[in-house]
This record gives sequence, structure tokens and C-alpha cells, in this order.
Amino acid sequence: MPGQPDEIIREIRIAARPEDVFPYFTDPAKLIVWKAATAELDARPGGQFHMDVTGRGDVATGEYLDIDPPRRIRFSWHWDNGSTGSHPAREGSSFSVVEVTLAPDGDGTLLRLVHRGIAGPDQDASAAGWAHYLARLECAAAGRDPGPDPWAGSQPGLLPGQRPGPGPGPRSVSWPIEAGARSQRTAETDRTGR
Repeated sequence: MPGQPDEIIREIRIAARPEDVFPYFTDPAKLIVWKAATAELDARPGGQFHMDVTGRGDVATGEYLDIDPPRRIRFSWHWDNGSTGSHPAREGSSFSVVEVTLAPDGDGTLLRLVHRGIAGPDQDASAAGWAHYLARLECAAAGRDPGPDPWAGSQPGLLPGQRPGPGPGPRSVSWPIEAGARSQRTAETDRTGR
């Protein structure tokens, strides 16, 4: 899908209604099913998020800019890895913006993701990442088990696609208690996020 030189555009159809898909971007228990090993979210405009995408120090942080359930969500995105992640070159990456729109499409949803402001060296990895994780979202939001993420693991230095030893253990998630307040829990979750 063509776009500007510094953006990635992806569209997928999901066999679920927009109101069923939207929480996969705002509910940490649902986010860890398809996108992150751990996640802390304060899903409101101005709220922050922090997620370790692979469980190996590939940490993404950002701020929710706009939230319009179940139609649109826009957030800033920044790779905030130290030297322990599998992408140390991202250490100096700049902020970019991700916009997700959800439109009814028959009995499903057309999801359109536009990730803008991606530095040249990060474009290929980001495009591959969104392709990988949106396929997992399509599965999870449609009520199917996406299975363990082959890119996730607890062994530093693994490259995407390399498998660590046995499957992941408990995942850390946090739920907002009220506006501005967060509580962190560690929970064993099933792979469907339910």
C-alpha cells in the first residue's frame, strides 16, 4: 500500500465488530495476547503506555493522543530499549505516530493502520513487525488463539523468529483503577486474553 516515504500503511479485515476489536489496543490483558509480553497502559488522551514487545527488552513507550471508541485511536510510539534488547540500534530512535481506524465491514471490521514518522533504518523492521503483529491481532480479535509469539522470549539477544526455550511464563499487566491512577498486577493469562 503506497504512502509517504516515512510511513507504513497496513489494512486488514477482522471477523469481529469494531467494538470487539478496539479493546485490543486499550486493555492490557488483550494487548499481551497479540502484541506484547508485558504492558502498562493508561488508555485515555494524555495517558502513557509502556510495553515490552518481546519480553527481551524491546520496550516501546508512548502517549495516547486521541481515543474515539470504537472508531479511532492515535498514539505516539518510541523504542526505548537499552543495550539488552534485540534492536540496540533503536536506542536513539525518534518518536513516531500510529493511527488506527476501525470501520464496520459487513459482519467484521476493516482495520487501517498508518505509522508515520519512521526513520529510514527502522522502516523495514517496523513494516515486518506490523505485518507480524496485525496477523496475530486478526486471529485474537476473531476469537482464535494466535498461539505463542515466535518473536517473544526471555533470552536476550534472540533475533525475531528465533525460538527461546519453553514458552513464556507469567505476563505483567496493569489496569487503570481511575483516571491518573494505575495498579500493576502479575497475572497468568490464557492465550485468548479472556
